[in-house]
Amino acid sequence: MKQLPACPIASAIVLVGDKWKIQIMRELLLHQEHGQHYGQLKRAIPQISDKMLSKSLQALAEDEIITKTILVTTPPQTNYRLTEIGAQLGDVLLALKEWGNKYKALKGM
Repeated sequence: MKQLPACPIASAIVLVGDKWKIQIMRELLLHQEHGQHYGQLKRAIPQISDKMLSKSLQALAEDEIITKTILVTTPPQTNYRLTEIGAQLGDVLLALKEWGNKYKALKGM
């Protein structure tokens, strides 16, 4: 387990605060029931590079925010889902969405 800052807010930002991890978690929240395959995530977040998607998925799995399951198919596929603790971020992401909408409205965007 990685060393985290003493501040819980700083810890949360270290674990899930970059823009790619938040977008990955958004997609996994939208598809909680069945999870998402790597290719589905890549199509849903087209701006992310393969390297960054792989790196972000690996970090989220190591921190136990998502699970990675290799499916026995031809060709093999990997399915990603939020863990119970990862799914609890849903309320946080909804709050960020609401705040973002309010900010954009305030700025006339």
